[in-house]
Order: sequence, then C-alpha cells, then structure tokens
Amino acid sequence: MSRLLLNPYNLALLGLLLGLALAIVYNTHTYRQNTLALREASRELKNLEIEYAKLRLEEGTLADYRKIKQQAETRLQLRTPLPEQHVRATQ
Repeated sequence: MSRLLLNPYNLALLGLLLGLALAIVYNTHTYRQNTLALREASRELKNLEIEYAKLRLEEGTLADYRKIKQQAETRLQLRTPLPEQHVRATQ
C-alpha cells in the first residue's frame, strides 16, 4: 500500500488535487467577499440616488423666482427699490 502512495505519479496527482482544492477554497472566499462588496456598493448607490433626488427637488424649489423673492422679503426684509431710488454706477 505504501508503495502505491509513494509512486511519483500518485504523489503528483495528490499534490495537484490539494492545489486545486486550495484554489477552489480561495476562489469561493474571494467570490463571497466581492459579492458582499457589491451589495454594499449597491446599497450606497441607492442611498446616493435618493439623496440626489431630494437635492434636485430642493434645488427646484429654491430656484423658483417667486420663492426666492418671498424669502428675501420675509426673512431679510428686502424690497424692490422704487425707480427714483435707482443709482447708476459709472466708472
């Protein structure tokens, strides 16, 4: 029996088998790590898309001229100057 195991071809096949087994374990581990990283990146992408949509909605709201004018008048007490209050800037 030991003579059969010590055969160079059998030892080479055993080494090859162990090497392939280790390669499979390594590839499985790497696949799982990459899958977890992909899920995390997908979650982050979804959260960023939601935040981007909220920011675009807020930008659209704030960019509305009437909204800006109303906030300028209420929060900052700014008023549109009368024509006689206009000053022309010259160099």
